[in-house]
Amino acid sequence: APYTSRIPYALEWLESDFVPFDLTDASRLIVHGVQKDGWGRAIGYYVLKQHPGSLILPGSRFDTVFLRAENMMHLKLVKRLHQTRGVSIFHGVLTRLDDLKDYEESERIAARVAAALTAFIKRDSALSDTVTTTMTGEESQTGSRSFSMEPGLIFDGLQPGEDVGVIDSKRPNPNLETFRNSQLRAIASGTGTRFSSIAKNYNGTYSAQRQELVETVAHYRRIFDYLREKFYLPVWRRFIDASRLSGLLRVPAGVDEMSLYRPEIRPPQIPWIDPKKEIEAFQAMVEAGFRSRQQVIRDLGGDPATVDAQLMADPLDVRPPLDSQPKQQTPKEPPVQDQAA
Repeated sequence: APYTSRIPYALEWLESDFVPFDLTDASRLIVHGVQKDGWGRAIGYYVLKQHPGSLILPGSRFDTVFLRAENMMHLKLVKRLHQTRGVSIFHGVLTRLDDLKDYEESERIAARVAAALTAFIKRDSALSDTVTTTMTGEESQTGSRSFSMEPGLIFDGLQPGEDVGVIDSKRPNPNLETFRNSQLRAIASGTGTRFSSIAKNYNGTYSAQRQELVETVAHYRRIFDYLREKFYLPVWRRFIDASRLSGLLRVPAGVDEMSLYRPEIRPPQIPWIDPKKEIEAFQAMVEAGFRSRQQVIRDLGGDPATVDAQLMADPLDVRPPLDSQPKQQTPKEPPVQDQAA
């Protein structure tokens, strides 16, 4: 297939369904479509030529082609050692999610039933004879009467000892939101995500939201570190190799060639809860020497060189003066103690 750029390098994304899960042969060391060696390392993958659910392309949907492991990047989340195929991040909460969906559907149906107002006539058994004698001929034969209901209706056809009652189903359930939030908190804990983002509930103090963000950032950084080692770096290094082999990238003299293969890949910017407090914290770290100004700019998703160039071109240059940077202090030597003669 032709490349979309001048660099002869392209990636093809494949769903996990392309590697047949039921393809297992112990004699050939094939486990769930993955060819392994004697040490259990993946050396190749059996990939279907088309998606098993596709009915467009002709031919068998179960024809496979063997691809070597060095030409594949298998991204997966594992929970144990030597795991061949990955698991979904929702594997521990799928049952809870399904139960919550069924519960919400039941509450929704109950609310619809409650919206259809149902009324009934209560009769005093002591006055049953009086009611019977006052009924018309057709009503006395059937033993029931019918009323038409409309907004503002006044019941003026009630007999002695009768009263109108309404069936109250206690719906919508006032405790539905509390129960749903408790289940979503358990789901957020099981998936390492933020409850406020799942439930779209951003109520709470700054300290509570900050604590939630601190706990979930560890999970996000763990996934990012995995993607950086297993995806971002291999893709970048192969891109550099393809650029150099095609003659489109020439390394100037005096530049370390290996530095091209060591890019600085930083995680996405963490959203701010209170921008003023976040900025004051970054400023305090820079003034105390715990972080550099360039590092803070990179943490915010910017490029220090680009930011400085934009500030220099801005008539209101708000860059801090050079003499405002924290000065390195020379450690003092310990005092010399007099030794007794």
